[in-house]
Amino acid sequence: MRTLHPASVCSPFALCALLFLVGSPLVGTARAAEGAQLESDEPLEASAAAPAEPESRLAPYLWSAAAGQGVNLVFQQFALWVLDKPYARIDLDTMGANLRSGFVFDEDHFATNQFGHPYQGGLYFAAARAQGLGFWRSAPFVFLGSLSWEYLMENEKPSTNDPITTTIGGIILGEASCRLAEAVL
Repeated sequence: MRTLHPASVCSPFALCALLFLVGSPLVGTARAAEGAQLESDEPLEASAAAPAEPESRLAPYLWSAAAGQGVNLVFQQFALWVLDKPYARIDLDTMGANLRSGFVFDEDHFATNQFGHPYQGGLYFAAARAQGLGFWRSAPFVFLGSLSWEYLMENEKPSTNDPITTTIGGIILGEASCRLAEAVL
């Protein structure tokens, strides 16, 4: 029976702290600029008259989605090149077959379903939180990250139970790790 190395249990917390370090300057700069506008000597009407750029409102969502796909890519490439897992051998045909097929109940090991999936979901959640999104705005990125993994990152049929476990467990683990990272930082 394999045991987990203590560092592997702490890694969601370390990654979340890293995402906060990377994301915080971006978010902090935007918040500081907003604060500077509100605290400036200019009349409020003058600063409020400038139209907001649509890109600035969409940027955290786009970066969160990109980071989630980056998490998927790292896990898939690690499974392919380091672990040599057969499920990681994907191409456009396997992606198309996954998109056409229905969902099945997978029979992964307990540790994979109850630790691995929430761990990966926690990374999706942490990526969104690191971009300054709140709890409820970060939660859909976990589900979307899990669905994109099921359809595009493995050659097995999409699983019914994986998006559920990944989403619920990922939100719980991700929020806990982000609060811990925020407290440490």
